[in-house]
Amino acid sequence: MSIEVKVNYIEKNDAGHLKITQPKKFHKDAKYIESIFEIEKKRFVGHEKYSLCVSNESISLQFEETDYASQLIPPPDLSKEIFDYIANDMAIVDQYVEHVKKGEETEASELDRENKGRISKLQSLRSKLKSESLELTHESGKKVEILPSPKLESNEGKIIEDKLLFCTINTPEFLKSRSATFKTTNDHKNVVAELAVHKPELWDDVIELGKNRRLVDITLRYKTPRPNAKSIIGELISIEESKFIEQDLF
Repeated sequence: MSIEVKVNYIEKNDAGHLKITQPKKFHKDAKYIESIFEIEKKRFVGHEKYSLCVSNESISLQFEETDYASQLIPPPDLSKEIFDYIANDMAIVDQYVEHVKKGEETEASELDRENKGRISKLQSLRSKLKSESLELTHESGKKVEILPSPKLESNEGKIIEDKLLFCTINTPEFLKSRSATFKTTNDHKNVVAELAVHKPELWDDVIELGKNRRLVDITLRYKTPRPNAKSIIGELISIEESKFIEQDLF
């Protein structure tokens, strides 16, 4: 039970022997391929007692000794099942990438959640592949091509600018260092932003508005937080007193 791995940097010499033209790339890809198989392998229950062996030509499943004959059942062809899972999941990864490219983060997250977090992990592995293409061929003849995936901003956090209105300033924080913690008081309550303040003029405004306990509107730059994150960490871009008729009640 084996699956042949074909990449663009393994060639045959005149004698018909395989030659790895870029060994560093090969060894890195072998690790990523094995990781892909490990992710799919976890979907099986009751067949955990086997390991994967990655060689120049194939990935083989090595089973611990099991007396299938005494159980009157054939040994499971896990290589075919895992292969089918990989083929299916790679198609879903393509959908995931398209959602992210279009800015459809909700759809991408939902797709990943429906598949128990496998899709984002597989996409990340695909983005690290060194080969221009990677083809897996099962001994049955079925093939699946794995192409390198782009590095998505969602994997590393997309940097954006945003505004928060009617924020309080946590005075003790900014007095100790050039950073301030802001907390919203409007409809989006309990959004907390811990922001570095680099510009001296902004720092003066933060000190003045904070000491006078004024509500402020801020512009900030930060990386998109993970879903359900309780706080934002970033940089303060601008600050001004909120135009709010009940300022004095704060």
